[in-house]
Amino acid sequence: MPTIGFNVETINHPAGYAFTVWDVGGERTRLSALLMVAKTDVDPGCDKIRPLYRHYFQNTEFVIFVHHCADMERLDEQLDLLKSSICDEQLRHVPVLIVLSVQDLMVAATKTEDMAKIRAAYENFAASCKRPAAIKIFDCPGFSATTSENPSKVLDEVVKMLRDKHGSAQVAPQAANNSDNKADTFASDASDGERAKTMAEADGITTADFWQAFEDGSLAPWDHYNHLKAGFFVLIGAFEQGSGVLDAAETFVSHLERLRAGNPQRFRNTTHRTMTVFWLAQLQIAAANYINSLDASRALQREDFKSVLLHSPTLTDSRLWTKYYSKDNLFTQNAKDQWCLPDLKPLPSVATTRRRQSKDAPPATAADADRLIGFGLTVVQQTLASKARRGPIVKAALAALQASTIRERAVTTATAPYSETQAYFWVQIVHAAVASAATSQSDDGLAWSGSVESLTLQAFKALYGITGDEWRAHYSAKLWESLEARMRFQPPDRKPLPNAIAVMSGQTGVVAARAAMVQRFVADQEPRSEMPPFKDLAVMAAVLAQESKDGSAGNHGVMLQSLFELLYSSDEMKHDTDANHKMRSQGISKALELPCAGVEGLTQITFWVQQILHSLVSFEGTDFGDFIRSNVHLAYKELPLVYYSPMLWASHEAAIVYLGPDRKRLSSLGS
Repeated sequence: MPTIGFNVETINHPAGYAFTVWDVGGERTRLSALLMVAKTDVDPGCDKIRPLYRHYFQNTEFVIFVHHCADMERLDEQLDLLKSSICDEQLRHVPVLIVLSVQDLMVAATKTEDMAKIRAAYENFAASCKRPAAIKIFDCPGFSATTSENPSKVLDEVVKMLRDKHGSAQVAPQAANNSDNKADTFASDASDGERAKTMAEADGITTADFWQAFEDGSLAPWDHYNHLKAGFFVLIGAFEQGSGVLDAAETFVSHLERLRAGNPQRFRNTTHRTMTVFWLAQLQIAAANYINSLDASRALQREDFKSVLLHSPTLTDSRLWTKYYSKDNLFTQNAKDQWCLPDLKPLPSVATTRRRQSKDAPPATAADADRLIGFGLTVVQQTLASKARRGPIVKAALAALQASTIRERAVTTATAPYSETQAYFWVQIVHAAVASAATSQSDDGLAWSGSVESLTLQAFKALYGITGDEWRAHYSAKLWESLEARMRFQPPDRKPLPNAIAVMSGQTGVVAARAAMVQRFVADQEPRSEMPPFKDLAVMAAVLAQESKDGSAGNHGVMLQSLFELLYSSDEMKHDTDANHKMRSQGISKALELPCAGVEGLTQITFWVQQILHSLVSFEGTDFGDFIRSNVHLAYKELPLVYYSPMLWASHEAAIVYLGPDRKRLSSLGS
């Protein structure tokens, strides 16, 4: 199977090396991640991929070039590709290993003569190439990367070359530098702490008064401290609505533009999106580290700003960005207009806390009521986001829940049997609650104003005071637990199902719901970095398949179906290896250029193409709906965030080149 041309994997070597290897070629080998793989059946997409190679040269420590020995017609072309790449200034000091591969497919009658010609061509090139780093030809008789032990031989050779390059003394200077850095860091931390303490003590304004001054433009002075404080407040507000750092940055930029328009003398800052995102990201990390360090679990709130600052005093250093960005990168027009990743070192992560120490404990089993409430919430959220009719969606969702319940009970009897009455009851309860939220209005600032589609289960329960016992007001225990209620929906025998459910009185529910939403973004586990339960994925897949059938699919469904149609191979084509290979290569090239609403740049489209290709390997049907129901994870719109952080996924760099995931390793297409 051909690769997309962009892939990254980490390969561990027994000698203690961990190779992060990039495939930017196009032809798959068992090494699976190579910097440059000479391609034989060049398709139109290849010429568009090659100019992107240079984006991967930075920080490269080794180049493996795999030559396709069976394609003698393109010997010169493959050699030219190597020449044009390794003569780049960024690769002049990088060792190169030329691997003569695919020898098993060479023409037997001319194999000896052809191998001599290939070997001579590369030896002449290596001798004439004036560069400080070594070029070595790996010529193992009969070599083919399809043999399992051969890639290991290549990596063994790479290790030898790296040891020859570095020797054993390279660690010493680094250790000395580290000592100096630790001393500098200690002194810097001390001054940061004093500065944070001074700033916090000088701040005597109340939370409400500060926000009012920020909104009406009377806030003074507009210094680094007040920048941070305003950013923290905006960040908390975004978290309460279910939005992350990038959305908070857009809100903050809108505030700044409003303030500058009203008082350009006081608010002189011009819009700089990368700088804005950088500081908000630092605030999120600092807030998470603070709240997770407390002995008692509680929600983060605006009043915590000073404590967050004192806990992470480096925030007070207005030049903190210099540790992450070079001036040449940060002060470009691209960085001003859009979010760009740091070029000196990556942003920090949330620190390990006392809660992380209990991660090996078995996960708590969700109460069956929560399981069904969560199901109802998923169904209603999917219905709100869909243009399809509610009836077919609910019917398909109930069938998906029944199937997933049978699947779960095959593993553990802790899951209660499927009951259509109980499942539909909670769908109706959630629907009634959401209906009341859509019609409720308040001007006191304490009403729920967030998106219902972003509500988490805990926030939903807090907002409406849901306990899980609501069924008792409508059903007797006898009917609720009856076999008839399991088989088909039974109407209530006490009182009718409600059409609306009010938010908890006294604003208690709103405050608790907001706190639950904020907690999602400052928890040890990053938001959306785990796959939803299978039952929820099954519901999403059922909805997407129904939309496809009705012709009412949204952007996500249209994108998946378009890629499916481009990359799908019929049974006849699968049996014809050569024809399937060419068709798949052409499909990949077209897929990478496919305009998809909501999918921007090379990393994003490559991710979805990889997901479709991987799922097609085991799919034997022909219908798109069956394909989605067989691969329910594809229906999850936020699937990329299981593998990528939002910061990397939405970055300018991820748009122009393919970037590997930073959260979870992607499965190899051949695994």
